[in-house]
Amino acid sequence: MSEETPMPRMPGAEWRPLPVNHTKGGNRPRVQITHIIVGTLMGADSWFRNPDARVSSHFGVGRDGRVLQWVDTADTAWANRSANSYSVSVENEGTTGDALTAAQLQANARILEWAGRTHSIALRVNDSVSGSGLSYHSMDPSWGVTACPGSRIIAQRAEIVRRAQALRGGSPTPPEDDMPRRTLYGTTDYERRVPPGQWTSLNFNRRHDGSRWTEKEAEPSFVFGPCYYSASVAVRVKGLQRGQEFQIRVAHFRQLADGGYENVGGMPIHSPVHDGGSGHFVYTWNGFISASRKGRVRAQVMHHGKDPVTVDYARAESLYWPA
Repeated sequence: MSEETPMPRMPGAEWRPLPVNHTKGGNRPRVQITHIIVGTLMGADSWFRNPDARVSSHFGVGRDGRVLQWVDTADTAWANRSANSYSVSVENEGTTGDALTAAQLQANARILEWAGRTHSIALRVNDSVSGSGLSYHSMDPSWGVTACPGSRIIAQRAEIVRRAQALRGGSPTPPEDDMPRRTLYGTTDYERRVPPGQWTSLNFNRRHDGSRWTEKEAEPSFVFGPCYYSASVAVRVKGLQRGQEFQIRVAHFRQLADGGYENVGGMPIHSPVHDGGSGHFVYTWNGFISASRKGRVRAQVMHHGKDPVTVDYARAESLYWPA
């Protein structure tokens, strides 16, 4: 990026650039890391301007939802140690033990939605150092030995993600106290042949109604929009070779005029490498399905071996919030 090219700055954030305590360039964000200031927003603003502090953040969020941007997100803020080169850092006004206010939740969601579009950060809760999405400072010791931001804020990440998904989809945010509904689909006497090199949708012929399993016509969809959802898919596979990569994802589909369905987007992929024989794999994802054209979610698998493999068991569970 040349010196004449503007660095990423978020519309709507108050731009308060720091003269010290950051590195020009060098940042390739794939996670947004949530922090707590343990103090006030303007106290952090003052401290970050002290050359002796040797710490900074890209954004700060006040309890009233005010957003400050201190560092361009293509530049490296000094907030997360080993993660500085691949993160967007967000400091929140408050102290350890606090929960984020409703205004802070919405401001963090705005930052995440913008960072997702600007840097391809996934709009999901992320608990993996190698993953992408909404993370938190104490998630890994290499990011800093700390209790930041505290358990209450860590638990609020799913709400931030839901709000960011709503902003992305242009749909209203569900109430915080809205209780989710649950779906659970499974298989019986099931075998699904999976040829190499192409995505194959799984079918489910059983549904749990909350008290017992019932048989149903086999179909691939297990979440139906419009809704916010948190999904988990488990599969058992036979016929894998040593070192063979097996991939799982969920994909969004919408209805066509002729009654069929088309794939409108696959979500990030889980790609375990197996040591041979049979294997059991689990995949999770948080997302949003809009109201347009009867949107729905399906589970898909793919592998890169020479011969077909067989899925002989599949189960899909979701918690969802109607939108």
